[in-house]
Amino acid sequence: MAEARILTDAEMADLLQLNIEAVRTAFHRGELPGFEVMPGHLRCSEPAFYEWADRRSREAQDGKSPPSPADAAERAYGGNHPEGAFAALAMEGGPLEKLQGQHLATPDNRRSRPFRLDAVDRERGGLQVSPLGNRNASPVFIRAAAVDRCLYYLSTQVPAGVHTPIQASQNHPGPLARFTRRGNGGVRCLHYLLPILAAAGLVEIDGDSRPNTVRRCSTADGDGRR
Repeated sequence: MAEARILTDAEMADLLQLNIEAVRTAFHRGELPGFEVMPGHLRCSEPAFYEWADRRSREAQDGKSPPSPADAAERAYGGNHPEGAFAALAMEGGPLEKLQGQHLATPDNRRSRPFRLDAVDRERGGLQVSPLGNRNASPVFIRAAAVDRCLYYLSTQVPAGVHTPIQASQNHPGPLARFTRRGNGGVRCLHYLLPILAAAGLVEIDGDSRPNTVRRCSTADGDGRR
């Protein structure tokens, strides 16, 4: 088994779009498991980081009333959701595999950012993408659970043919973004995932509207299969 990847404090801050001092503060408070190779240089294993990010995301949602659409979807999702959406899309010769190596762009047409779908990783279960044009940006791994959640939300919480806001910002995510990132360890990924799904013919994005919106295509059924 391959050893878990070690993340630096800068990489962790970039993944969550946080100030690096917030990551270091969480470490010194004992909230984030990790170690220091020298004072001020924090490291953490990738699994431990994602566990912390997921817990942080969930704790941020506790106690909110009335329940948000994302929380309502969470209750409906439970343990009764259909499985296999990612597996069906990522299978050999499937729509996601055909997109490997393609250059895409984040949804907002006024300030879109290019990225590349590097790999469809069936072994780990997810998608590896790399932001382009920014040497300091780290690759992002989108878990299969995030793909499944995104398609589930669009299929069950949004009426067919209706556009829903994307709102994928780190600090003020919309219901779709919150519900999706819970399957990605709390790390935001919708701004990469939706263009991939659009290129696969599963969703349609309006990058000119304010806010940007998305709707599922009529060719996609409830679990993401076509």
